[in-house]
Amino acid sequence: MLPDELDDFGVALKRKFPGGIIYVAPMHPPPKWESAAQPIQDNLEFSVKGKRFDSFMEAGLATNQAHALFRFPWPDEFETGDKDSMLNDREAIGRGSHQDYRRMGRCFQISWSGRNTEFSPHRFREHRDSGETLDCEFRFITSSIKISIHYDAEDAEVVSFLHDVENVLLQNTTCDFASYDPCTHEIINPNRQDATQRRSLGMVRYASLNDHTYFGWCHRNGRPPEVMGPRPEVRAAFRREAGLEP
Repeated sequence: MLPDELDDFGVALKRKFPGGIIYVAPMHPPPKWESAAQPIQDNLEFSVKGKRFDSFMEAGLATNQAHALFRFPWPDEFETGDKDSMLNDREAIGRGSHQDYRRMGRCFQISWSGRNTEFSPHRFREHRDSGETLDCEFRFITSSIKISIHYDAEDAEVVSFLHDVENVLLQNTTCDFASYDPCTHEIINPNRQDATQRRSLGMVRYASLNDHTYFGWCHRNGRPPEVMGPRPEVRAAFRREAGLEP
């Protein structure tokens, strides 16, 4: 998922969970192994403690930590007006213990790379079984997010919430790809699917509009090796939309 799509994901979450809150967690104390001569700075963390944010990116920029939390308060918290009660809870949010799981409830942290989208150039020489030697040149586009949560797996309400979060994520990504020869850039398998490898619409669009740009390896040691990219019909549609030759 591209960084500028994070907020679209946040909008989709708020649509699914009206009243959901985006905020940041207080920082942990420095680990024991951290040198006292080089104390960890709190950055802006405590100056924004207890503040809501309109988007994930806004929260990440406020703390310079590239992470934020999303919490969907319990129904009784909405009724009592106490739905912001977790924003200042250092212990429950920062570390979490078993007795905190229910209180934390429907809450997860989302983290992403603080850097811009990364493009990794690849160059190598491939020796084919036919005796042909090919020079390969292409690049991968990478930009990932991580969702983490402490929860009780026997808490049906929290498990249901996580299932709904997963569905929102699935609706905003795809696992439908094609595989290509990274040297000739010819299609090997036009209808590849891998549920463990999901990419957002923005990443698919970018790879479609830029030549020889892929998402990662399918098979590194195969003959020929295979890289993962947009399906041909998807790539052609994006290129036509942009006024480019399919």
